[in-house]
Amino acid sequence: MCSSDLESLEHVAARLKHPTVHDFLTAHSEVKVPLQAASAAINDQAPKLPHYNWDGPVLPPVPGLQRKLTRAMLDTDREKYLQEMTISDPCQAVRVRSSGGPGAGAWLLPPTHPKHKMTSEDFALCLRRRLGVPWASNPWGRPVRRQCAHKPVRSLNLCGLALDDMGLHATTCHKGGNNMRRHDAVVRFLHEHARDHLCLQTLLEQHVVPSTADHDADRIDIIINVAGRDTHIDVAVVTPLTAQADLLKTRAKHDGHAALQTANRKRNRYPNMAVLPFVLEDYGRPGKETIGLVRALAAADASTTPSQAATHIWQCVQAIVQGHTAQAIRQAEQHRMT
Repeated sequence: MCSSDLESLEHVAARLKHPTVHDFLTAHSEVKVPLQAASAAINDQAPKLPHYNWDGPVLPPVPGLQRKLTRAMLDTDREKYLQEMTISDPCQAVRVRSSGGPGAGAWLLPPTHPKHKMTSEDFALCLRRRLGVPWASNPWGRPVRRQCAHKPVRSLNLCGLALDDMGLHATTCHKGGNNMRRHDAVVRFLHEHARDHLCLQTLLEQHVVPSTADHDADRIDIIINVAGRDTHIDVAVVTPLTAQADLLKTRAKHDGHAALQTANRKRNRYPNMAVLPFVLEDYGRPGKETIGLVRALAAADASTTPSQAATHIWQCVQAIVQGHTAQAIRQAEQHRMT
């Protein structure tokens, strides 16, 4: 952005209170809200701009300034639509929020490594689920009777509970061990990547003493020595959808609310230990600590740039999460009763 562009935007921002401009913007709220967002971003960035001497040489544009102003306007539009969606359909608002965030869509990138790959069936189901459209084994609009076909390992009886259109029960059902296999696959990847690729010291499933009185002992998923410090990592993959109406509305209003709740529970369980919750929502959004760990592991990779290393980790982790989530849904609907 050049200085003339900045002056023009500042001029627009300064005239927002002019009566004629105010009347126009009152009648056209779709213009007013983005301009106010740009104005706020300008005011935030103005102190960081160098002083221009018009008699001297022309200074280069400030790097990233245009991107920050554009991002402010896009974020404002996004929040506006999500607020409307929260009122009309909170489940869809939760889906949209949970599908965003750093690395959330990495599984959509072209695979450049065998661990990035998904089957065509899993990819198609996850893509349709991400977009909020019916998948092949979920015939919306047809009055059918569907029951969960997950089966415990040591039992011949199916789960039998009713399936819902959003796949909530299919992704949270504990019968059949799908959630545990998904969790273990993420743990194995982190262990193998840190040990074999980064040559870091790692330990799996170490016994620790939790804070809760109903457990005599528990196990931390993995310990990785990152930058000379042992990092105790507890992995969790959660679904942001819920049958609780009040909680669903709260998650529809905030990005990553389900991941934040799970991370807090992980930390509270081990008050005498600094635990790093590696939490992912099953639509893709990672928790704050998850993003930090991925960046730390990427910085420790000397074979490539941190950006490329982080992209590789995100692709591997998200392919695992999405692939196992798709398998849980398809297995639940495999023997549906019509």
